[in-house]
Amino acid sequence: MPSLSHLSFPVGPLTLDWRRGEATSFGVRLDPRSAGWMVAAAFDDRLEMDWRAAVSAGTAVFRAPRHRLGTPEEPHDGEAVGSLILLSTNPGADTPGHERVHVLQHDFGRELWSTPLDRWVAGFIPGGATVTTWVDTGLLYGGFTWSLMEILDLERHNEPWEVEADFLERR
Repeated sequence: MPSLSHLSFPVGPLTLDWRRGEATSFGVRLDPRSAGWMVAAAFDDRLEMDWRAAVSAGTAVFRAPRHRLGTPEEPHDGEAVGSLILLSTNPGADTPGHERVHVLQHDFGRELWSTPLDRWVAGFIPGGATVTTWVDTGLLYGGFTWSLMEILDLERHNEPWEVEADFLERR
């Protein structure tokens, strides 16, 4: 397969696929996890869409203008859920960049290994190959990250993806 013969462009809960070669084709895949969280956020009256930040980030960004995210025991300034970014009221200066890194990690992990593995598994299920053409099931992605946390007995903020986001958020 020649270089750049398959290009993927994640935009929020959708991934635009461009396959080049003898027969050029275009496709769109849905990430249902991210889409579900975006719909939930859109209907949550405690959150407001930040259109300016969303255009800059290439994904939906919601702000909680009247409260902090998390729990009273562990509040936090922001959170990335799939390809959705949630920001608390007055987040720290580095928080939007930190959460963008998590969105990029999500997209990268999904494109690099989750989608190919899901498609391989789906090939053994009747109709599975058709479903994974249009939907990123992400079944193996969530299970892998949960397993990694359990096996390595990682505490919050010591996970490899948090360390990477902390490093890359710095200017």
